[in-house]
Amino acid sequence: MHRTRLVSALILMPLLILYIMYLPPVFFLFLIMLISMTGQYEFYSIFSVEKKYRVIGLLSGGVVFFLVYTDGSPPADFAAVLFVLVAVIRLFAKKSPDNALRDVSYVLAGVVYVPFLLSYQIKLREFGPQWIIYLDSCVWGADSLAYYLGKSFGRRKLYRTVSPNKTLMGATGSLIGAVLVSYVFSIILSLELSFLQAIAIGFVIGFVSIIGDLVESMFKRDSGIKDSGSIVPGHGGILDKIDGILVVSPVVYWIISSIIVL
Repeated sequence: MHRTRLVSALILMPLLILYIMYLPPVFFLFLIMLISMTGQYEFYSIFSVEKKYRVIGLLSGGVVFFLVYTDGSPPADFAAVLFVLVAVIRLFAKKSPDNALRDVSYVLAGVVYVPFLLSYQIKLREFGPQWIIYLDSCVWGADSLAYYLGKSFGRRKLYRTVSPNKTLMGATGSLIGAVLVSYVFSIILSLELSFLQAIAIGFVIGFVSIIGDLVESMFKRDSGIKDSGSIVPGHGGILDKIDGILVVSPVVYWIISSIIVL
C-alpha cells in the first residue's frame, strides 16, 4: 500500500504541475470538470442515487463550471431553478411520495458539495496558475504528514464515531505539513506572501483540510463504505483525494482575494 501510494503520487504530481502551469486556462477547466464529475459520480454512488438523478446532477455540475468560467460565479437563480427542476421531475417520476425529500436533496447536495466548492479553483486560477499548485500542494502536504504521523504515532482518536482511524497525532501532522509546504512553496512559486502570511494560511489550510476529510468520512460512514472508489491506486477514489481540497478551495480563494485586493 505504501509503495503503491508513493508511486502514484510520483507519477501524477509532475504531470499535473506541468498541465496546470503551462496549458491555457480552458485546459484547466476541462481537467477540473473531469475531476468534479468523477467525484460527484462517486458521491451519488455512495448513496445509491438513481441513474436519472445522477445525470441531472452531473449536467448541473457542468453548468456550474461553465457559469463560473464565463461569468465569474453561478447566479443564485441557478440554485432555485435546479431545485424546482429536480422536485418537479421527482413529482412525476414516482407516484409515491416516499423518500421524495431524500431523492431531491441527494442531487442538490452532490452539486453543492463537489462542483460548487471545486469551482472556486477556477476563480483562484485567475490570480495565476501558481496558486493552484500552492493550494493543492499544501493539502497534499497536510494529508501526507497526517497519514504518516497518524499511522506511526497515533494513539488518541480524533473523532471515533465519524472516522475511527483518524488520530490527534494525524491532525497535528496535517497542520504541520500544510504550514511547512505553505512556507516552502510560497518561496518556490514566488508568491507575494510574507512569512507570517504563509504560516497563517498554511495553518488554516491544514485545519480546514481536516474538516473536509471528516465531512467525507461522515458521508461514507453514513452509507457504510470505506472508500469512495478505487480509481487512484493506493489512494481510493477521486473523492477521497479531493475531500480536503473541496472545502479548502473557497477558503483560500477568499483569503487570497482579500490579500491581493488589500
